[in-house]
Amino acid sequence: MKAADETSVLTRSGPARIGEDEAAWAERLRAGDEWAFERLFKTYYQPLVGFARGYTRTLADAEDLVSEVFSSLWRRRTELAPGTALRPYLYAAVRNQCLMHRRRLRVRDYVYTTAEPSGGPDPETALHEKELHRLARHVIGLLPERRRMIFTLSRQHGLTYSEIAAVLGLSVNTVENQMVSALKFLGARLKPFLRNS
Repeated sequence: MKAADETSVLTRSGPARIGEDEAAWAERLRAGDEWAFERLFKTYYQPLVGFARGYTRTLADAEDLVSEVFSSLWRRRTELAPGTALRPYLYAAVRNQCLMHRRRLRVRDYVYTTAEPSGGPDPETALHEKELHRLARHVIGLLPERRRMIFTLSRQHGLTYSEIAAVLGLSVNTVENQMVSALKFLGARLKPFLRNS
């Protein structure tokens, strides 16, 4: 690969762009490329923290756990298998780290959080949107844990069904079935509210 081509790969930004060059990024990490690691960190850190918040009660805990995953990735970079798909690898690592954290703290429940809507200039519309988001969070929180995680990974983090299957150790068919069930459940409970809005 020519130097110009290498630079173009490294200057791409965003999860989708890195996803297109998963094998190249994995190889750069294995070779100890600090710049590639920094770019990977900047691309995935915030989405992973948002994912970890589904398991932790505080933002600080989520940030610590995600930082530990990246530290471990750098320390163990030479152990990465060639062609490793980095996005599902990182989500699976964060999930495992969060589960260990929950066991250590003996936390049985967790609070599902998402960003509150910023609202618009119309106070009535802003209030309505805030209530809708609150209701949606509540209904999503009623889903069984595995189904909730599948829904969150798909809708909030944009992972494909095959990536979710890799993260959670499930078959793609199971992920698809769980998503269908989640959408039916949510639709049935949110439809009356949306119809009256």
